[in-house]
Amino acid sequence: MQHRARPSPILGLEEATAAAPRSSSSKYALDQEAGWRPFLVLSAITFSTCLAVYFALFPFFTASSSLHSSGFFDLHETHISQCCRGTPHLELWGRVARSGDSHTFNSSVHCCNACKAMCSGDGPCLCNSWVFCSDSEKCGNRFGQCWLKMQEDPLIPDVQDSSSTSMWTSGLIYGKDMGIVALETEHGSVRVKLLPECAPKSVAYVLEMVKNGRCTGSYYYRAESRGSIWDELGNWSNKSTTGPPYGLVQGSLENHCSPFKGIETEACPNIRRGTVGWIGNGPDFFISLANHNEWHPKYTVFAHVLPADIPLVEKLVSLPTTTSVWEGIRVSVLNESVSIRVKRV
Repeated sequence: MQHRARPSPILGLEEATAAAPRSSSSKYALDQEAGWRPFLVLSAITFSTCLAVYFALFPFFTASSSLHSSGFFDLHETHISQCCRGTPHLELWGRVARSGDSHTFNSSVHCCNACKAMCSGDGPCLCNSWVFCSDSEKCGNRFGQCWLKMQEDPLIPDVQDSSSTSMWTSGLIYGKDMGIVALETEHGSVRVKLLPECAPKSVAYVLEMVKNGRCTGSYYYRAESRGSIWDELGNWSNKSTTGPPYGLVQGSLENHCSPFKGIETEACPNIRRGTVGWIGNGPDFFISLANHNEWHPKYTVFAHVLPADIPLVEKLVSLPTTTSVWEGIRVSVLNESVSIRVKRV
């Protein structure tokens, strides 16, 4: 199987582009810049002074100087637990866990959180789907109703109406040990937990692949170790660079039985060790072996690898590769692409 030669966008390209010096072929643009130079020099001196003072005082305000444990990147960190998204114009059926007749909210997010609260911790999951009447005009006096339900098979939800005229917004919640699929290869099966509350449309796409198990065309084509930049927990240990190597595997997750139409950007929480996300709008995807806080918020996250299966991902990055350069980024391309079959566990 031939791997995709240069997927776009390329993981790591943004950082290299941001670091590259800006140039212009326009004499007018250069003349404009010349007029600004004294101001820019003064600004640079002021900024450098402030930066020096900041780093001099930084140890007094934090217990650790690690950027990933307590520094800049964490100031805007977004966690998977904060996700609560649904799919508009979708009505899910199922056994009612709580009626919406007397259970109302102002937004679908609150309805989602109500379901999530009934499916957390080690106890039984009492709600794995929610349905919210979100169209004020069509819902009338039912606007804001929040129905909490139980799907018999949450990997194959019972869809009542998915037409563009539906007044409902619905979502899935996967409790402990639920919503897990396997990315099966000849080197072993990597189990991932899907995150419908973060990326409902992405999860729906993956579930469609599970149903059409014979329609595969997925594979890994890039694999890079953590090198000396990231430690075994995925933390940033070499402060001079964030890659390459980037500590990841990359591939294409595509169902060849139907044309891929692209998936719109959904929730983009911080990239952690084990995160599974799209590159652009798919079908190219990646599994990260490092905590890439510098990539936030750029990539839709739709799953995470079960901790027990992280060693299998590490095994993939030990396969033979050849160094190549894609749009100025040094990458490690697998000598032989690795076929993937998506299966339910």
